[in-house]
Amino acid sequence: MRYSRHPLDDLILDEATQKIYDDYVERFGTERKRGIYRYKNFPRFSYALGVLPRGGRVLDVGVFTGQFLDILTLSGKFDEVVGIDIVKKPGFHTLSSNYNFQIADCRSLPFADNSFDSVVCMEVLEHLEVQDFPIALAEVRRVCMGRLIVSVPYNEQPPLSRNHRQAFDDDKINSWFKDAKGTILTEHGKDIWVMLEENLSN
Repeated sequence: MRYSRHPLDDLILDEATQKIYDDYVERFGTERKRGIYRYKNFPRFSYALGVLPRGGRVLDVGVFTGQFLDILTLSGKFDEVVGIDIVKKPGFHTLSSNYNFQIADCRSLPFADNSFDSVVCMEVLEHLEVQDFPIALAEVRRVCMGRLIVSVPYNEQPPLSRNHRQAFDDDKINSWFKDAKGTILTEHGKDIWVMLEENLSN
């Protein structure tokens, strides 16, 4: 796979992402230890929102504390926004309630085949055990009939982050995402994430 690169440093947040970011900073501050995300996550959210086609149903797999779910909802781009996670986090907080949140496991999604026009699964797969990764990937592909966006840490070196169970190097990415478009998201010149876009409508 040949990657393109997109720097996050100077990315201007879209209106919905900026609103959620301002709310997040008001609640948590900007110190990493006080909140769950760092600033660099919000440009990634904004970039992901920008590559999603408008309209239809969108599924956010692994909503965590709800910031990207809220961005999808407040953007007004979609007819319906659905989010899932294995638990509702204690810090879950959104500014809107115009979405459908369900407790569900990405290894066994409670949706019919081709239920969603777009599916987003960002910073989820690296948290799964190695044997569960192909099961979850098959599930997000199963329920998506259009655009699938997956992001994972790019070429993470050992020791892995405390909650990560696997790394994604070029060989693994090429093996599992051979038909995807890959974009490496960079910060201060460093490769941070790879965002993989698949068109499942064909």
